[in-house]
This record gives sequence, C-alpha cells and structure tokens, in this order.
Amino acid sequence: MRADTLLLGSDHASQSALDAIVAGRAIVGCEAQSTRSTIDPALLFDGGITLEIFSVTYLEPWIVVTAGRGHFVASPSD
Repeated sequence: MRADTLLLGSDHASQSALDAIVAGRAIVGCEAQSTRSTIDPALLFDGGITLEIFSVTYLEPWIVVTAGRGHFVASPSD
C-alpha cells in the first residue's frame, strides 16, 4: 500500500469499517493536520496509518475520549 492511499473517506465511513482498519494498532503520535488548521488532529498509528479528524461545522465537532484524561472537543469556531 502506498503512503498516500485513502483507505476510508468520511462520506462512506462507518464505525465497523474504521474498527477494521485501526483494531490492534497503537497510536504513536498526534500532529496538527496543517499549519492552517491546527485544531484538527492527525492521529499516527503504527504501521504508517494516519487518521485525520476534522469538524466541518460547530454542529459536528470531533470528540476524543481518553482514559483518565477526559474528553477533548473542538469545532471550527475554537
């Protein structure tokens, strides 16, 4: 698989499809997707997979829940 291959797009995403891609993988890093959109993260998994998380509007914020650290929520208005 090439490094720039799209495995799953948001228009066709389902929880089961995402689970199949990242199950058993560890997050090894977290970066801003770009210098223009520093609030939206890109989670880096072992094996070279990157999960880019973004919110389109404040009505659809992304939410990340971590054990022992709580909830992280963002929207374009942040």
